Amino acid sequence: MSKKKKALPFDKRGGVLAINRRMLNSDAYKTLKPYDKVLLLLLHEQWRNERPVAYSVREAEKKIPCNIKTASKSFNKLQQTSRGQTSRGVRPSKVDNSSG
Repeated sequence: MSKKKKALPFDKRGGVLAINRRMLNSDAYKTLKPYDKVLLLLLHEQWRNERPVAYSVREAEKKIPCNIKTASKSFNKLQQTSRGQTSRGVRPSKVDNSSG
């Protein structure tokens, strides 16, 4: 008879974040600054299938820690990178939060 496997210690604290090796080895990820990478992990932590990620610049400012301008630049950089845009001055689209 086989014994039941015991849960690993990190499972008791809320699980783990899995990071895809393909993402880690991608050129887009390698060009990100450290603040951008930390923000990406914070957003990944908040991601759920059933709802959009709600994460503010002020939350990022406190969690990273950095100033609000750096957090804002990191959000913009991640949005540009996800759209394949790397040129400066490209503004991300505004999110409509009016629907409830």
